[in-house]
Parts: sequence; structure tokens; C-alpha cells
Amino acid sequence: MLLPSPSDPSRRPLYVLLSLLSAGIFLSLFAFSTSSFNSSSSNTRTWDHSASEEKQEGDLMVGGGLKGSTRRCERTMLYLASGPHGFASEFIILLRAAWFANEHGYELLVDSDEGWTYGSMLEYLLPHRTTCVPDGEWRTRERTTVGEQGWENESNVFTSRYHGRDFIEDSFRLLLSPTHLPAFPTDPPASPSSGKIETLPVLPPSMALPEAYRAAYQALSPLAREYWTPSPTVEMQVQMLKEEWRVEERRSVGCHVRMGDKAWELQGDEEKAGGKIAFRQGDFKAYITAAQLMLPLLPPPTSTTILHTPPLPPLLILMSDSPSILSSFLSLPHEPFEIVQLPVLSPSAKGHSEQEFTALPRRDRVQLTEGFVRDMTMLGREVGAFIGTGSSNVGDMISLLVGEERAVEKGLVRSLDSPFYWTSWFEVWK
Repeated sequence: MLLPSPSDPSRRPLYVLLSLLSAGIFLSLFAFSTSSFNSSSSNTRTWDHSASEEKQEGDLMVGGGLKGSTRRCERTMLYLASGPHGFASEFIILLRAAWFANEHGYELLVDSDEGWTYGSMLEYLLPHRTTCVPDGEWRTRERTTVGEQGWENESNVFTSRYHGRDFIEDSFRLLLSPTHLPAFPTDPPASPSSGKIETLPVLPPSMALPEAYRAAYQALSPLAREYWTPSPTVEMQVQMLKEEWRVEERRSVGCHVRMGDKAWELQGDEEKAGGKIAFRQGDFKAYITAAQLMLPLLPPPTSTTILHTPPLPPLLILMSDSPSILSSFLSLPHEPFEIVQLPVLSPSAKGHSEQEFTALPRRDRVQLTEGFVRDMTMLGREVGAFIGTGSSNVGDMISLLVGEERAVEKGLVRSLDSPFYWTSWFEVWK
């Protein structure tokens, strides 16, 4: 599997090496991982969903409990990833299903059908450890759709983006608390000279993750960090980028800058954009301003083994589907940051297009998605602070990966348009 070629020629040798390692080492890593998951250790996962020795075919994400477990699953909920929708969007729906399953005493099993754009989650993430072992017919048995009459009395139920999703989401919305909403400028003022809408200020932590959404965040963030365990291939790429940029030796801020089809997707759709809040596409100065404001809040570097004289500058890491983002950021005053960009993943110079992505061969889609999962892992797990947009599902998902300590207690997550939210529609602000 080859990685997207970086736009900066000085960084090309590393990515050539990384690509060769990905292609040459992947098979050995996969073999090692498979044997590890089937070892007798009580701390390992297993690919197998059934108690028999026969392996299950298909795109499985969930592991079959601890090896040696004999406890059969009494109640299971199957989540089926399907359709041509965004990876982050699908994963947030999956997390709501995981929360719902826990609330109702079901063991969540995850599969994906042939129509899912990204193939199999196992190509990017390790299987989730289950607490029991489902029977060998868990994928094919008849199931009642969540929300149908009498579903709660059934031992085997089913949900997906297209089945029972609204029922689960309505239950999840009960965690939202409109009585705790802060005052928020949903109508940004127009400039007297041009009549154009002025950019909104950077949202403070109390608005990026308002108290109204605190319970929802506390419910989903631990599940996100539990289910989001990168595959050995993705993890290797993350570690190589950390070493190249010496992330552990300096303070860092990650920015997700979504371009591409997100702009026209939100035009005229006020609910998706967060009420009447404008999508912050192209307002690169706002990202730099937010990073500068957050810099004093960042803890010192985690690695103190190497002393630098002078110290390394703080790092601003950009994740974007646009290849021109880096030069745009570098053209603006950005002291004291050194700015770098994760390898551009979009096959188009205009940024990500869902239609163009879906039309790619499966191998190319998997390669690009590996990089996408790598980048989300970098921004959600490895950097000191995160800046994104709540109107983007990617920003919402990364905010969950950051975790409560940094996101809520330390205020190290900021949004540039709407608060981060994890339902389909931004209804709580109406």
C-alpha cells in the first residue's frame, strides 16, 4: 500500500520509505497480529466471533471475547456499516449504537456490507473486545430492527444508518440539556461597508463543548477511545510522523481544515451548519489565532530526554483535503509556530469529493482511508490541543478522541463555527 506523495519534496524520502515499509511489512504485521489475537493470553483480542475453531468470513470489526471464554452472548445488537457516506459520520452513528446497546443490555457486534464505501473496518482498526461469544450464526440469523414493536423483548436486534437510527438518536438526545445553553451569537453582524457577514470569534471552551452537551460527550468519548484502536499499519505510520516532526519534544496544536465538497454541502443548509453560523472555510487566520490563544494552556513536552538550545518551536499540524492549505497558512503571520501538513489524502486538487472518492477502485479507497484514520489518530491522540469546526463530522469525531480531561477539564478543544455535537441535526440551538 503506497501513501499519498507529500507536496514538500524535502519530505519525500521519508514517505518513500514509509510506503515501502507499509507494503513490505504489512503482511508480517498482519500475520503477527492474527496470531497474537488468537493466543491464550487473557489480555488479547480475537478476530473470531464464534466459539468454534472455524473462522468467520466477512468484514468483522468486533472480536469474539477473550480467548477461552465459554460464555455465550444472550442478547446481541448487530450494527451494519453501509452506504457511501463519510467515515466519521458512520463512526459517530456506530458510537451512538454502542451507547444504546450498553443502555439496554445488548452486546454490540459490528459488520459492514458490500456497499460500504470503505470496505472493512478491520483494514484500519483493531477488532473491539467483546465480553461474550456470539454463536456462529450471528451474521445470518433473523433479527428485529431496533424501534419496531416489541424489539426490547428480542434477544437479537439490528440497526444501521438506515434501520432504527432515528429511534436510537431520539433516545440519545435525552442526554442533551437545553436549559444549560450559554448565550451564543447565532447572527453574526454584517459589515457596514460591504454587507458581507463578518467572521465569528473563536469559540471559548464553554461554547465549543457547552454544558448542555456535557453528558453526551461523557457518554460517547470513552466509547470512541475504546473502539478507535488503529491497526498495526496505521499505528506504524502515526509513530513515524511523530518521530519525523519530534512531536513529543515540543508543544503542538492540530487543526482540521475541511475544504472540498463540505462548502457546497452546507450552503443553504442552516441546520447542518449549526443554526445560522457560517462555515469557516478559507478563514485560515482564525485557526492561527485560535492556536496562539491556546498555546499558554498547553502542558510542557512529554519527552524531556533531549534538551534543545534554543528550544524547538511549537508545532501547528494541519489536516486537510486541500493541497494548497500549507502555503496559505505559511503566507500569514504565524509566530511562534512551525507549520507542517499531513500528507494530502484527496485525489482531487479541489479537495475531497464524496462522488469522486466512491468512484475510485477499492484498493485506492482503502489506501486513502488508512491515511485518514492515521490523521484523525494524530489530531485526536498525539497533539496537545485540537482546533476544528463543529459543522464537520470529522471535527466532531476528533473531539471525541481527545478525551474528557483535555477537552472539558483543560479546554484544549476549540471550534471555529458551531459547538461540537454528535447527533444528525443541530436542533438544540434552535
